[in-house]
Amino acid sequence: MENKIVLLLYRFIQLNNYSIDLKTLQLQFLSHADYPSFRAISDTLDYFNIQNIAAQIPVEAFDELPFPLIAILNNEDYSKITVVEKKSDNNFVATDEKLTRKKLTKAELLRVWSGFIIAAEYSTEKVRKTDRYSISIITLVTLLSVFTLFVEYQNWVHLTYLLSSIVGCGISWLIFKEKLGEKSLLVDKVCGLTNKKDGCAGIINDKSSNLIFGLTFSDASMIYFSWITLTLVMFGYNALAALVLGIFGLFVSIYSWYLQGKVLKSWCSLCLGISSILIFQFITSIIMYRSPDFSLAHFLQIGVVFILVGIAWYYFSTQTFLQKDYNYLEISATKFKRNQSMFEMLLNKRSLKQPLSMLDDSVRFRFGSTDPKIVITAVTNPLCGFCVETFQSYEKMLSKYSFLQLNLIFSVPNIQPDNPGVVVLRNVIEIYKLDGKESSLKSLSDWFMLRDLNIWLKNYSRTFKMDSIKEVVLHHGSWIEENEITGTPTTIINNHFYPTEYKLSDFDFFITEIKDSEEHSKAVVAV
Repeated sequence: MENKIVLLLYRFIQLNNYSIDLKTLQLQFLSHADYPSFRAISDTLDYFNIQNIAAQIPVEAFDELPFPLIAILNNEDYSKITVVEKKSDNNFVATDEKLTRKKLTKAELLRVWSGFIIAAEYSTEKVRKTDRYSISIITLVTLLSVFTLFVEYQNWVHLTYLLSSIVGCGISWLIFKEKLGEKSLLVDKVCGLTNKKDGCAGIINDKSSNLIFGLTFSDASMIYFSWITLTLVMFGYNALAALVLGIFGLFVSIYSWYLQGKVLKSWCSLCLGISSILIFQFITSIIMYRSPDFSLAHFLQIGVVFILVGIAWYYFSTQTFLQKDYNYLEISATKFKRNQSMFEMLLNKRSLKQPLSMLDDSVRFRFGSTDPKIVITAVTNPLCGFCVETFQSYEKMLSKYSFLQLNLIFSVPNIQPDNPGVVVLRNVIEIYKLDGKESSLKSLSDWFMLRDLNIWLKNYSRTFKMDSIKEVVLHHGSWIEENEITGTPTTIINNHFYPTEYKLSDFDFFITEIKDSEEHSKAVVAV
């Protein structure tokens, strides 16, 4: 279910013409404290800077809604989070949490309409898609490959045997993805033909379907068909080898049917597909068998290929499942980290002794909102290497959140004129006073990006008064000392020190809640 609802949200995002990373979407959505609620969906869209609105819309306003949208539709027993696409004024397509698509008329849709929706702003930016030229190239390469193989084999039966092995690799890959828990609409439809309840996953993941040496059915089929495909391409068709493998495949098919029909009492469409290919190859090997063409060299060659394919697949599958486990742990850790109460507890552990408001306006450097809901105070130093990444995070937050204000406090202990930190600071201050906040912020951003004084000065060198620089440094230094700040970068959120247990980028998880909390507090005070 988790993967399916992520794919549903991913589908909604694609329909609104956004291109995002599926793995990042999975991490952000599944780790949300309120997953899988509307709040989790809306916050995840916010994370990707996708403008959206969650609201309850009455039936009377239905015709004014922007499609596609996410809606909660009422079923007989429960409500479903559904992506609704509009095909015409009276025709809609609804895709639910199980990725089941259903065509609905307007009247049918309104009968299950709850009114709760999430609508997103459609992106007008161009998203790179596979164009006709690319498809034509792929088609041409495929046709040329088939033609080359036919010329090589000069026998349609041999070529068909090879192509069936390639198809077997494809089905084996789908089985492997199913075992990983990675769902797809295509596989769900195919597997739903033979098993409406669990699809293919129930059989594929059942321990009784495991083979010897800990091999799973997906491992064995992938190794087998990859091995056959490679040996056919490298060494050509051998009638005796094909017959031996065909007999082996026949017994595997019979065992698979017995396991599904008698033991598990359920059928798997993908497994039946593999069995069909094995039977086809068995029949083909009998038809093409004329006389024994035993070659020790050939059997040694294909034996070496089998060992290499087995080792390669073992390494690949092991690493893939380790990555899956890592992703699960990452989601669990992120979910734990996103605990709002724990973050606020750590945030409130230490507060400023001397608030920022005690500094005179002449030595304050403010960027962003003039009526902020959240004020970030950043203690930094132009020569601080650790400040580079932190400053980039400040910039991202400023561009993303219009309700945020950034205040810069400069910690520069050595105010000698030839100190590179002083040289950068005095020019940044002059740019702030003469050219404005945006230019000043850009100059500091470029400094942290370049960190080459000579190159930077070519664009940002200004005349200055040393006394004004000293005034800033002394006032800032005094404020830093009074608040017992001992290092850079140091980040303060609304007079509270940002907890060192979190990366600054993690603040994205909590910023909306903190903003809402601040607005609520102000409203209560006003009353």
